[in-house]
Amino acid sequence: MNKSIFTTTVFVIWLAALPTFASDMPKGAKIIPPSKLDRSKPIPRSSPFSWITPEDSDLFPRFNSVNGTTKYTLHIDAEGKVVRCEVTSSDAPQEWNAIACNLLSTRARFLPALDANGQLTAGKFSNKIKWR
Repeated sequence: MNKSIFTTTVFVIWLAALPTFASDMPKGAKIIPPSKLDRSKPIPRSSPFSWITPEDSDLFPRFNSVNGTTKYTLHIDAEGKVVRCEVTSSDAPQEWNAIACNLLSTRARFLPALDANGQLTAGKFSNKIKWR
């Protein structure tokens, strides 16, 4: 396959996935073209906002007026799979953090990071969950 056909095919596939991903993005978020992505870090294959959603509320035990934030780091292997979830800080119930890590480890998938030689390598992804 020549380079221009391959590039066009990849762009069309990326563009086809864009509406779903874009609808999950918060207002004001920017879409970065594939050529501008920082490949030294793992890149989510789907929106992090889709990994834990309001539809998951039945999985979390009811606590009176839980508000807060859970900050986490996902450890990603060279195949793009989560191998560990680490809660770095949280004011949410401990039980919620465990359930959240389980969901994140199951649902999150990544385009693996690349080392200085362009080889697939492990990496980390950090984010937070705001509980309301």
